[in-house]
Amino acid sequence: MSDRSCEPWKLPPPPAVGDKIVFPLYAAMGLAITMWEMTELTLAMFYTSLTSEQEGETFILQFEFDGSAGFRSRSEKIIKAFDLYAQANPNQEIEGKFSEIIHRAGQLSMRRNDIAHGMVMDSGGWAEGDPKGCLLFPAWANYRKWRTGKRPAYQLNSKQIVYFAEAFVDLRHDIERLQVLLFGKDHPWSLSEVPENVLVKSKEV
Repeated sequence: MSDRSCEPWKLPPPPAVGDKIVFPLYAAMGLAITMWEMTELTLAMFYTSLTSEQEGETFILQFEFDGSAGFRSRSEKIIKAFDLYAQANPNQEIEGKFSEIIHRAGQLSMRRNDIAHGMVMDSGGWAEGDPKGCLLFPAWANYRKWRTGKRPAYQLNSKQIVYFAEAFVDLRHDIERLQVLLFGKDHPWSLSEVPENVLVKSKEV
């Protein structure tokens, strides 16, 4: 996998080979979904920090945020809340950081959906040059992800899925850093510290 650090949401080309068995794929999918859910929780905490004035409001606001249908709706709430904050506390550098983070989150949310709604199959290769082995494909029912001639929009092995899990963790850490930058470590709804990356970086595939 080539370096996609500038646009970590981009789908990679099909790998040279799939996994030999399905279990690494299922483990990678579970890891990725868990890391995304932790990222969404961090976004909910950030939203609470932007909108809460009294400690008793915390759970009400977080429930309001989490209850929004779809990531786009939740991100729109964060954007509106941040815009109000920025009007009262203008800072171009912080506003630029926020814009980059929320854009990256929106793009990576599509990869979360690909992983969450995909299907694992042992493939003999869809066409000449396509990888053989166990891979994650779009679900059959998602016809938009199957191109003309039944070519899938993505074919991912376990290492490629772990790459996206790592991208989700990096996003979460950047949200946490921005929250600390805005509100300080002593803010009631800011994390006391930025946790270390719990994932061992996967080898390039």
